[in-house]
Amino acid sequence: MDICGKLKEMVSRLNKAKTKKEIVETIQGMNAAILRECLIKVGGCLVKPVWVECYYYRGGLTGKDGLDASFMHDFGSDPSLWKDGSCHKKPEQRNRFGMLYFHNNGRFDSRRGGVDLVLSNKDDFCLSFLIRRSFVDRGNGSEASKITELEGILHPLMGGRTNMVVLTEKEPDGAKDIQNAKRLNVGKGGFADEPIGAYDSEFCCRSGFRKRPLGRASVDKGSRLRRRSSRR
Repeated sequence: MDICGKLKEMVSRLNKAKTKKEIVETIQGMNAAILRECLIKVGGCLVKPVWVECYYYRGGLTGKDGLDASFMHDFGSDPSLWKDGSCHKKPEQRNRFGMLYFHNNGRFDSRRGGVDLVLSNKDDFCLSFLIRRSFVDRGNGSEASKITELEGILHPLMGGRTNMVVLTEKEPDGAKDIQNAKRLNVGKGGFADEPIGAYDSEFCCRSGFRKRPLGRASVDKGSRLRRRSSRR
């Protein structure tokens, strides 16, 4: 199964989940798949995510949230099972699998903004993954890109179009040390403390994105994911 098929299967599993534990574990699996297997191609530019954070909202949205009343999802006994107060709940986060959501619509701001990879494939839920750190190759070697810088790089390449984004499975590059962690600068809602962000700790630390792994208060030590295959 290719990376798109794998991620779509995970999205289906996520929307069928009935417990917080099941949702968190499925999101963690999606984070790991993105970091291990996914390159984002925009024109001739390749983006390799090395740190992502999930934003997921399903169920019970009405007009007061700035969306239409049809934005509903039936997930059984608890209609408020996963209402992430930190999700932007934008139309661009719905039914745009494999597309990008630009926070500032391309208006670069060194202090604000960002780019999400959207994996929602229906109109009744939001699901996107903020690319907090990445490496970008525009044909002359990779360069490090922080959260706000990526929007300024990619948005001009889109030219107002949405069909230039391609998810492509990258070549295996050895074992990955994926560290689950709480999302940064998130303080709203009952899911702020859930470890639904993830980063490649070896890669991020070596690259200078982070001098050392996140502290104990931010990291879910019990959910560290390691690939057991030998390093190349």
